[in-house]
Amino acid sequence: MLEQAFRDDILAHPGDPVPRWVYADWLDEHGDTARADFVRTQLRRAALVPDDPACEPLLAHERRLLAEHGDAWRAELPAIDGIEWGEFHGGFIEEAIAQTPEAFLDQSETLFRAAPVRRLRLRNQGATGWGQRLGTAPATRQLCELNLSNLGANLSDLVEMLTDGSALEGLEALYLAYLQVRLLLEELYDEDVDEEVSVLTCFLPLASRVWNLRTLSFAGTSCAYQLFLEPMEWCPALGTLDVRDQPSGMFAPGRLAQVVPPGLHTLWLTNSNVTVEGMASLVTASRLQRLRVLYLNHNPIGDEGARLLAEYPLPDLRDLDLRNAEITGQGVRAILDSPLAGQLRRVWLGGNPLDHATWEAVRAVFGPRLLG
Repeated sequence: MLEQAFRDDILAHPGDPVPRWVYADWLDEHGDTARADFVRTQLRRAALVPDDPACEPLLAHERRLLAEHGDAWRAELPAIDGIEWGEFHGGFIEEAIAQTPEAFLDQSETLFRAAPVRRLRLRNQGATGWGQRLGTAPATRQLCELNLSNLGANLSDLVEMLTDGSALEGLEALYLAYLQVRLLLEELYDEDVDEEVSVLTCFLPLASRVWNLRTLSFAGTSCAYQLFLEPMEWCPALGTLDVRDQPSGMFAPGRLAQVVPPGLHTLWLTNSNVTVEGMASLVTASRLQRLRVLYLNHNPIGDEGARLLAEYPLPDLRDLDLRNAEITGQGVRAILDSPLAGQLRRVWLGGNPLDHATWEAVRAVFGPRLLG
């Protein structure tokens, strides 16, 4: 059957958009215009950088198509023990949500026959011993994204996976958010350990495994800041870094600004106790001059931090989140009088103690670019 041949080509080349474009043309020719439209829309959005304004109407169109047809498209996929089907990418479900690593590894052949799976999210860690198996499995090599966020309890296998994980070398996105790092070290050494050194022991094995990484999240993972003691030459392609929700007083933006790859374009620092001193190091760091998106919400940068942003505006910055940043009218007016007023495409200022006149001035300058 010709349609199955098109699908087989997509399954055999899950990272190649060309077979999907060809399949969309075939769908159109055979009356399935909604599915063809959906495939093309997702492919177009995937070809854009995430902060491109053109993404928003494409995403809105995707959601309309999914609301109308998503259940039927999902129903085409088989039920697999221990697996949930996740999100669509490029017109097909690419994400598998596994209850345990064993469920993914044991069912991988069935998964890859059913859908072009490239992304894996784990809900639970499963039995001891999964780390080495997942980190070296042929099935893992087919992934471009691995999400281990929120794994708890016995985490010692995580270190083994990162140390022995030859199958991780093709990853483009890795999510290690809200891991219980202190608990991990207490397990390994059967003693109370200093959090100052814990993350080094846990995550430095990543260095030789994630050369192609473009997105990395350590959100809420205690002591992730320790990773930035040395230059991150082990992932030079990194574009998005998420280190939000760090413990109060423990994160040093100055250190990060000295060591991150110079191509970083999106930085999450939400709720990481960034103060005026941290702001000074961020806005003057040569390695951050390509930033397009900066999340500074829920940090006490105050008017002096806003003034630094105005005085040293990042030339490529397009999205800036300053909600709940303890900024008053004085700091906001410094921004309004700076190049940021013209270059920003989206800005958030909600939760700051601004009077009515300041809000009116902000709306007059930013108009629909003000989102909150």
